[in-house]
Amino acid sequence: MGTRMYGDFATDAKKKSQRKKSKKSTSGKLGVRFCGSQRFSLTNDSFELFDKYIGRRADEMELRKLLEKFFTNSGELRRSVIKKVLHQICQMKKCLLDLDEYRFYSSSILIIYEGMLRGDKSSSSNFSFTENSMDCENFMEMESLGSEECESVKHTHVEENSLVKIKMIDFANVSFPTLHNDQVMHEGPDRGFLMGLDSLYEILESLVEEDIFQ
Repeated sequence: MGTRMYGDFATDAKKKSQRKKSKKSTSGKLGVRFCGSQRFSLTNDSFELFDKYIGRRADEMELRKLLEKFFTNSGELRRSVIKKVLHQICQMKKCLLDLDEYRFYSSSILIIYEGMLRGDKSSSSNFSFTENSMDCENFMEMESLGSEECESVKHTHVEENSLVKIKMIDFANVSFPTLHNDQVMHEGPDRGFLMGLDSLYEILESLVEEDIFQ
């Protein structure tokens, strides 16, 4: 997430390398880059993996296709899953707006959702809920949004009771607020990370809207 991938105390060589990666990928323009995914394919009865190098080479359209593929399961785009992700992006953005001076350089967002639909007869008979790759029982229910920005998403009809979580991860290069006012390194919230959230929101929202009208 963000347009900058190096910390405050990175070497000149590291800065040059990360700036090059950002400029050549969607990070520079959108503030977000695909860093890999794992998705269970019912057709192949196995996990489908994409690594970070695919994301580095992807342009805006390819990024959209990668996200669309990740959220496609059982032969259809999981709109209800995407809508829940949109809920949580709004919550995350609201929290980040209140974090003055913090910078989450090179941090990422992890998105997890339950791919198997209950009662899905097309599912492999050898792939049971007890053998699934994630423990759904520990997922918490969604909290209601407090932002008018997300009201339209909040009341959207949900097709199925999908279990979804998004988390911020990778904090090795985070910049924290300084202890003394005369040593302030950054002001305001992390605009780069927020830019990435906005871009991700727009892409996912457009996927849902496009699927509805097809």
